[in-house]
Amino acid sequence: MSDAVVNWSNESNNIIEFAVRTRVAYGTNLELATKLIKDIAERHPQIEKEPAPQVRLS
Repeated sequence: MSDAVVNWSNESNNIIEFAVRTRVAYGTNLELATKLIKDIAERHPQIEKEPAPQVRLS
């Protein structure tokens, strides 16, 4: 993981969203990296099932 975590709190529904920046090496299988990150998020006990965690690459 890199250094930035962004936290947006929404008081109307008590859901907290955050972004975790991470880096992968050139040549990395991006489909596999995305799957691994999403799998980790989905198994974390403090992350809700709905809305489901999302992974976006840029």
